[in-house]
Amino acid sequence: SGARFDLQPQARVNLSAATTLQMDGEIHAAGGSVSLAVTRGGTDFQFPQRLELGAGAVIDVAGTTVLQASTSGQRTNQIRSR
Repeated sequence: SGARFDLQPQARVNLSAATTLQMDGEIHAAGGSVSLAVTRGGTDFQFPQRLELGAGAVIDVAGTTVLQASTSGQRTNQIRSR
């Protein structure tokens, strides 16, 4: 198992590596976005380049309800999604 990141609603996560990116943990960002990328390092193509998701990896960007009080004291809500 790896690290667990519980981020604020609508958070954005960008992870990149020049040769290998291995993701074994969990990223939770309700209504947010997650980007995983393996990029070319410099001008030379590097071998091997790979993106690996472990068997227990979780990328969760499901929407969520955000409750807020209006200026008149009434509760309002928003559904946040991608």
